Amino acid sequence: MSVIEHSATVTAVDGETVTVEIASRSACATCCLKDGCGIFDCRLHSLQIYSPTPERYQPGQTVMVAIAENRGWAAVLFAYILPLILVLSTLAVTWIFTADETAAAIYSLTILIPYYLVLRLFHKSFTRRFSFKIRD
Repeated sequence: MSVIEHSATVTAVDGETVTVEIASRSACATCCLKDGCGIFDCRLHSLQIYSPTPERYQPGQTVMVAIAENRGWAAVLFAYILPLILVLSTLAVTWIFTADETAAAIYSLTILIPYYLVLRLFHKSFTRRFSFKIRD
C-alpha cells in the first residue's frame, strides 16, 4: 500500500491530540524561477492528530505525518468528484425536463446543500477514516 508523507512541525500537545503544522507549497516550489516570480505560494496547514503516546512529542519537534494514498483519493472523491457529478447531473436533468436555465442553475447549486449536510452528519466517521498518523 502506497503512503503519502509530509514533514510537519509539532505545535502543541494536548491530551492524546498532537497538533502539527504542514507547509503546503504550490507546484511552483520546485521551479528554478520561483525567486523572480511574484506568485510563489506557501501556506501553513494545521492538523490535529490522535496519538496513543503523545508524551513522545514536544512543540517544535519535526515529525513525519502519513496517510494511505487510497484514503487521499477517497477524500478527493467525496470533496470534489461526487459534488461535480451531482451538480452536472442535476443541471442536465433539470434542463432536459424544464428547458429553463435559471431553474437548472438554481437546482444544480442547491443540490449541494443536502449533500454537504449528509457529509456533516458523518463527520466523525470521515475524521476516523481520513486521519493522518505520525510515523515513527
